[in-house]
Amino acid sequence: MTEALLSTLIEKTGEAVKSFGYKQSTLKQYDRAWRCLKDYFFKHGRKTFSEKLVEKYISKQKKQLDRGKINMQKHRFTRRAVSILNEYHSQGYITWKLPKRSTATQLREHFFIQLYEAYISQLLKEHKSPATVHKYGTYSK
Repeated sequence: MTEALLSTLIEKTGEAVKSFGYKQSTLKQYDRAWRCLKDYFFKHGRKTFSEKLVEKYISKQKKQLDRGKINMQKHRFTRRAVSILNEYHSQGYITWKLPKRSTATQLREHFFIQLYEAYISQLLKEHKSPATVHKYGTYSK
């Protein structure tokens, strides 16, 4: 995508995020972050998406974090929301990523790794939500 209205981009990104099966509270947090971004764009006279303005917005958020005006959780969530928006803008879709696993839960034997991968693959074929796949994958180790 090249020139995209921010409101349309936010709407389409929101629809893509909803398809991941997130809780309503998480979806509200994304909406809140995008609404703040949209307000920032409006204050700067922009209706279309701009990576430079997004970078300035994130920089402003970082300064607020450093001054103690916002907490780390809000800053991280804002960065995540903007990252997802940017990904949708550049690719036209969002890739859901599993969090990195710690080394304590790594499978070491080839047989168990194959079994685990087959199990996750089956869950995905059954169209389980990403949260379910992650939770069941963690429990199966």
